[in-house]
Amino acid sequence: SQETIDSAMRAISAMASDSMTETQIENLLLAKDFSECVVYITEEGITVAVPAPADGLSTAQVATITDVIVSETDYTAPQIKVIEVKADAQ
Repeated sequence: SQETIDSAMRAISAMASDSMTETQIENLLLAKDFSECVVYITEEGITVAVPAPADGLSTAQVATITDVIVSETDYTAPQIKVIEVKADAQ
């Protein structure tokens, strides 16, 4: 039915928009020296996985990540989850 087609098109459009926003945020964070970060957007919020030094991210670094996301989206700070990815010692 046309309603099903329209619903599918809206869903595809939303996924494409989220994907573009994820890439834009990743690029902005890369410009702020957060290499190899990954951003994932859902309806509930945004998750960012970012490499962290052994002693963890500083409060200022987390604030920078949050500021970038808030400025580029309609999400608020409580909807942002930052995951610190620590390198394995070998």
